[in-house]
Amino acid sequence: MGEVVKSHTESGVLTVNYSHKTSDSQVVINLIKYKNKFKFQINQTIAKNAGLQIGSRLLKLAAK
Repeated sequence: MGEVVKSHTESGVLTVNYSHKTSDSQVVINLIKYKNKFKFQINQTIAKNAGLQIGSRLLKLAAK
Protein backbone atom coordinates (compact mmCIF):
# COMPACT_ATOMS: atom_id res chain seq x y z
CA MET A 1 0.00 0.00 0.00
CA GLY A 2 2.78 2.44 0.88
CA GLU A 3 4.32 2.41 -2.60
CA VAL A 4 0.95 2.93 -4.28
CA VAL A 5 0.21 5.90 -2.04
CA LYS A 6 3.66 7.41 -2.53
CA SER A 7 3.35 7.25 -6.31
CA HIS A 8 0.00 9.11 -6.24
CA THR A 9 0.57 11.69 -3.50
CA GLU A 10 0.63 14.70 -5.82
CA SER A 11 -1.50 13.53 -8.72
CA GLY A 12 -5.05 14.46 -7.66
CA VAL A 13 -5.93 10.90 -6.59
CA LEU A 14 -8.25 10.44 -3.62
CA THR A 15 -6.80 7.64 -1.47
CA VAL A 16 -9.05 5.73 0.93
CA ASN A 17 -7.96 3.06 3.38
CA TYR A 18 -9.51 0.91 6.07
CA SER A 19 -7.21 0.60 9.05
CA HIS A 20 -7.45 -0.78 12.55
CA LYS A 21 -5.31 2.14 13.69
CA THR A 22 -6.93 5.39 14.74
CA SER A 23 -5.20 7.20 11.88
CA ASP A 24 -3.17 6.50 8.80
CA SER A 25 -1.15 9.54 7.82
CA GLN A 26 -0.54 8.36 4.24
CA VAL A 27 -4.10 8.50 2.90
CA VAL A 28 -6.71 11.23 2.45
CA ILE A 29 -9.63 9.30 3.96
CA ASN A 30 -9.15 6.60 6.58
CA LEU A 31 -12.12 4.40 7.54
CA ILE A 32 -12.30 3.27 11.17
CA LYS A 33 -14.61 0.73 12.75
CA TYR A 34 -15.83 1.99 16.14
CA LYS A 35 -18.50 0.16 18.17
CA ASN A 36 -19.81 -1.74 15.11
CA LYS A 37 -20.06 1.47 13.08
CA PHE A 38 -17.76 2.91 10.49
CA LYS A 39 -16.43 6.43 10.87
CA PHE A 40 -13.89 8.25 8.77
CA GLN A 41 -11.05 10.67 9.26
CA ILE A 42 -9.81 13.13 6.67
CA ASN A 43 -6.18 14.16 6.42
CA GLN A 44 -6.44 17.67 4.99
CA THR A 45 -2.67 18.02 4.56
CA ILE A 46 -2.46 14.96 2.30
CA ALA A 47 -5.57 16.12 0.40
CA LYS A 48 -4.03 19.55 -0.18
CA ASN A 49 -0.73 18.01 -1.33
CA ALA A 50 -2.69 15.89 -3.83
CA GLY A 51 -4.45 18.98 -5.17
CA LEU A 52 -7.83 18.02 -3.69
CA GLN A 53 -10.34 20.23 -1.91
CA ILE A 54 -12.55 18.62 0.73
CA GLY A 55 -15.97 20.26 1.09
CA SER A 56 -17.02 21.76 4.41
CA ARG A 57 -20.02 19.43 4.71
CA LEU A 58 -17.82 16.36 4.44
CA LEU A 59 -15.33 17.82 6.92
CA LYS A 60 -18.14 18.35 9.46
CA LEU A 61 -19.10 14.66 9.21
CA ALA A 62 -15.56 13.38 9.70
CA ALA A 63 -14.44 11.99 13.05
CA LYS A 64 -11.98 14.14 14.94
